[in-house]
Amino acid sequence: MRSAPLLDGAVWRKNIFPVIVFGVVADGVTFIFWICFNYLQLIEQIDLQLPLTCGFMITAAALWSVQYAREKLDNNIWSLRSAAIVGFVQGCALLSGISRFGTTFAALCWLGYSPRLAFSISFLVQWPLIVAGSLLGLS
Repeated sequence: MRSAPLLDGAVWRKNIFPVIVFGVVADGVTFIFWICFNYLQLIEQIDLQLPLTCGFMITAAALWSVQYAREKLDNNIWSLRSAAIVGFVQGCALLSGISRFGTTFAALCWLGYSPRLAFSISFLVQWPLIVAGSLLGLS
């Protein structure tokens, strides 16, 4: 499936289950990272040693490297392997200065997704985390 049909509502209705599974796996892996970081209090320890500038440089390097990624036309868009990798990258982006959106976009491009499709999927995977973070902030 190419990125152009993503704008068609019929494509989303047909692929809603794989999309949900992809999002659950990706965000589930990120949630495991969050639980581990909070339980072991690793984020505070790492953030003290890793300046914010390093996180910005990691994001910049990831986005700069996208120019060398090659698109694969036979890519299985909703594979569990890709979802797990995206979740792992999001989990690493819990550290200060590292952009979740930028690093997941770069990871998807390196997995063979077109930039347009990688942008769409990265945007889609961010919403549950944004909603969860907002609800957590309300309590």
